[in-house]
Amino acid sequence: VKMKRLILFMMVLLSAALLLSISGCREVKESPATTVEYAISIDYGQAKGKEGIDESYELEIQAGSSLWDAINEVADVSATYYKGYDDYFIDSINGVKNNITTPGCYWIWYHIKDGEELGTTGANGYKLNQGDHILWRYEIPK
Repeated sequence: VKMKRLILFMMVLLSAALLLSISGCREVKESPATTVEYAISIDYGQAKGKEGIDESYELEIQAGSSLWDAINEVADVSATYYKGYDDYFIDSINGVKNNITTPGCYWIWYHIKDGEELGTTGANGYKLNQGDHILWRYEIPK
């Protein structure tokens, strides 16, 4: 009789421990970020008569936003839209126009990481990530 009670007690104890451990193991799902923080800089090159970055901003933008969205947050931009690419070619930023303000110079964007990485898409094709630093530079393409 004592053995049956001991076995029954152990089964109840194990069941309680199992129940407690299961109820405490809820899967926690993180909700995706609704905004991303990024930095964007503008270097007018020789168009403004000096070298180096002229403007820098640290901002937040809606998650999933493109570089096109970001540059329009901080500058007056004109561009040509190419439907076949679903992308924009920047014609001017804050009145500094491609190949007119300074012959041969165009707006080119770089992703700043361990140095400058030339952008591989148009402005609409790049989706901003948390902590990105983007540089727009007015220069002669290399």
